[in-house]
Amino acid sequence: MSFFASAAEVDCYVGGVLRLAGIDPCLGPQLAEASLTLRLVCSDLPARLTVDLFDPVAVVLNDGPIEVDVELTCEADFLDAYFRGRRNLVEALAHGEVHARGRVSKVLKLLPVIEQTFPYYRQIVAVKDRAAGSAPGAFS
Repeated sequence: MSFFASAAEVDCYVGGVLRLAGIDPCLGPQLAEASLTLRLVCSDLPARLTVDLFDPVAVVLNDGPIEVDVELTCEADFLDAYFRGRRNLVEALAHGEVHARGRVSKVLKLLPVIEQTFPYYRQIVAVKDRAAGSAPGAFS
C-alpha cells in the first residue's frame, strides 16, 4: 500500500515541506538562486507538483500546462522515501526509477539544500506514521 492516499497528501507533505523551505530565511534564498521551474510528477497518482524556484519560492499542485525547466517522474512512494533520507535521487535516476526531462544538472546542484529539509519532512509525516502505526517503535 502506498504511503500517500491521494494527490492532496503528496501536496500536503512533499509540497508542504518545500513551501516551508521556501520561506525559511536560510533555505529559501538558496532555493531561489536556482531560478528554475521544477515539476514533480507521480506516475502512480494524479499528482503533479510544480515548484517555482525563484523569489518567492512557490509550490502548486496539478497546475496547467506551463513550461518547466526540469521534470522528474517517479512513484509517489519514492518521493516519501527520498524526503525521509532513505533513497538517493542520483542512484534512482541511474537505475531508471526516476525519469528526468530537462537540465537535470540544475536540480542536482540543489540536492544539498533540499537534503536540509529531510528532518522537517520526517517531523511532518510523523503524525501520519503514528496514525498508521508505522512509526519506529509503534505497537501493532
